[in-house]
Amino acid sequence: MARLKEIADKVASAWNITGPFNMQIIKADNASTGVPDLKVIECNIRASRSFPFVSKVLGVNFIDVAVKSLLNESVPAPVDLMSKKYDYVATKVPQFSFTRLAGADPFLGVEMASTGEVACFGHDVVEAYWTSMQATMNFHIPKPPSGILFGGDLNKDYLGNVSKTIESLGYKYYAASPAVAEYLSKYTTNPVEVIEFPKDNKRELREVFQKYDIKCVFNLARDRADSLQDEDYVMRRNAIDFAIPLFNEPQTSLLFAQALSQKLPAKLANEGKDEVVIPKEVGRWSEFIGGKPV
Repeated sequence: MARLKEIADKVASAWNITGPFNMQIIKADNASTGVPDLKVIECNIRASRSFPFVSKVLGVNFIDVAVKSLLNESVPAPVDLMSKKYDYVATKVPQFSFTRLAGADPFLGVEMASTGEVACFGHDVVEAYWTSMQATMNFHIPKPPSGILFGGDLNKDYLGNVSKTIESLGYKYYAASPAVAEYLSKYTTNPVEVIEFPKDNKRELREVFQKYDIKCVFNLARDRADSLQDEDYVMRRNAIDFAIPLFNEPQTSLLFAQALSQKLPAKLANEGKDEVVIPKEVGRWSEFIGGKPV
């Protein structure tokens, strides 16, 4: 955090920025130094969608502060809000519109692809992410014993760790190729069934998804597909077209798996009760920041 603040200070000083601005900073592990590399990939001298989000999270109306600064009237004294300890976490989850882009590969890179976000609070990052995901439009939590289809990059541990994290929940595991099944067998004790996967007949593929009751797809893509016959492209694209949750970014895939492992049992238990039970993660924003109006 200290390095991020230092970068922000240097950029603001170099460009003589006196008003709101936002930056995107990419983080990459550096095995040789053991210290992550940080690089600024974008800086916008304007108020962004993050401006009200940060105001809500930190409990300070930054729009009000910015206007007072511009007018040089009643400017509040600087406060190091990031040095304060907070007992909550807030996350922003992207809302995509891949359903409106027929045939497009729902591959995620560094480009802005979301058309909106959903922001939620939680007592930790898992709870905040779990709540945010359920608040996105047309998202449905996959419930056991439905099927989960795996695919994508087999060169790293992410996909395997996802399968291991949720193996006790009762899902059925499926793969479109023997290579994926063999890879997963190194991480999970759950059996992985290799299923038929027609790549050039959408109707037949839909029937396959229905036959195996596939309700979630983890496809951790390394690159954008270069062919419409690419197995991973077909898997990703049809998950979107069939309105099935798709996770294709490694770290958020693992985070969602952790959320399922920690939160799904209680959710299923509450759904089995006669009375309506409000999940403990559901609460007012003011309950997290102490009721202070912003």
